Amino acid sequence: MFKHIDTFIHGDNQRLSDVLLIHGAGIFVSSCIVYINRSLAWWQLILLFALTWDVVGGVVSNCTASTNQWYMRQPIRTRFVFIGIHIIQPLVLVWILDNTNWFFSLVLYGYMMVCSGIILLTQQPELQRPLATAFYVIGMMLITFLFSLPITLQIFGYLYLFKLIVCFSVDHYQVRQRGEK
Repeated sequence: MFKHIDTFIHGDNQRLSDVLLIHGAGIFVSSCIVYINRSLAWWQLILLFALTWDVVGGVVSNCTASTNQWYMRQPIRTRFVFIGIHIIQPLVLVWILDNTNWFFSLVLYGYMMVCSGIILLTQQPELQRPLATAFYVIGMMLITFLFSLPITLQIFGYLYLFKLIVCFSVDHYQVRQRGEK
C-alpha cells in the first residue's frame, strides 16, 4: 500500500536526491509561511504547514523525471482527475486564513483548470512549455492586480498555478511524443 502511495506522489523510479529536494523545499517554505502567520491558532498553523508542504513538494516533484514521466504515461482522464481534486487546496487555505476570499479560490481553481486542460490536450510538446509559461505569467498578473490579498494567499496562488500549470500539465520529458506506456 505504501509503495502505491509513494508511486502516486513520486512516480515509480524516484531518486533519493529528488525525494530530499522535494521534501526539503516543502519543509523550508512551509516553515517560512508558518512563521509569517505565527499569530494563527495552532490548528491553523498545522493545516497551513501541511498544505504548503504539499504544494511546494508538488512543484518540485512534478518536475522530476520520475513523477512527470509516470503521470504522462497515465490515461488523460487520470491527469484530469489529479488536477480536478486540487479544488480542495485553495478552499482549505481561504478557510484557514480568512473567510472573505472565496471568490479568489474559485477563480484561481477555474483558471488553473482551463489552462491545465488546454495544455494537457495540446499534442505538440514544443508548444506545451511556452503555453504553460504564458498562462502562468498571466495568472500571476491576475492574482496580483485583480485581488487585494494577504501575502500568504498571493504566494500560495503563485505556487499553486506553477505546480499545476507549468510543472504537472507539461510533458517535460516528451513521454507522450515517444509513445511510452
